[in-house]
Amino acid sequence: MGTNTVVFAHICASARPNTRGQEFAAHRLSASFALEARHNAALTRGQIMFMPGGIHDIHCSRGDEPVTVRVLVDRETATTVQRQLELLCQQSRQRPFFDFDHEGGPASFWPAEFVWRERPQPGVYALGEWSEAGRRAIEAGTYRAFSPTFFVDEVRAPIARVICDPHMSDCMGGLVNSPAFRDIRPIYPSEALVRTSVAS
Repeated sequence: MGTNTVVFAHICASARPNTRGQEFAAHRLSASFALEARHNAALTRGQIMFMPGGIHDIHCSRGDEPVTVRVLVDRETATTVQRQLELLCQQSRQRPFFDFDHEGGPASFWPAEFVWRERPQPGVYALGEWSEAGRRAIEAGTYRAFSPTFFVDEVRAPIARVICDPHMSDCMGGLVNSPAFRDIRPIYPSEALVRTSVAS
């Protein structure tokens, strides 16, 4: 049995040790379990494709060594990522989130649920709430793609599977413009942003 390995889908040259394996990059991703409705506020809810369905080769780096991970994304993956989100919410009072460029800074999106959908493109989708900064970035066309962070069971396996791990960071991914999942669906404002009035 191999050691669990955390994979940052956005390519990075640096890496640091992890208690369960090796970190491929200094990137994170976000997930939140329950949306907090604000009194008399206007929320911008929406969705992001978290991972495209199918088998994908992810080109990462471990230290200075380039590594290619072949990973399977299917309906079971959506269940696994949802379980990871729930675990993060149980372990900490901090809310899981997505950031910008895997830098671990301001939140772009607060995920509430991960689901598998066949349309508009088969894959795992994150449903949740945009931060004001995230909404502006999408409306202005500053960012057009998403990059997840996730654990796999064995990086050297012919086909690795996404797994749930207790050492996952609260930051589960971020908005980027050069995603490692080359088939991931671009973020279109008409699909990603849904304005909702919240009653008092």
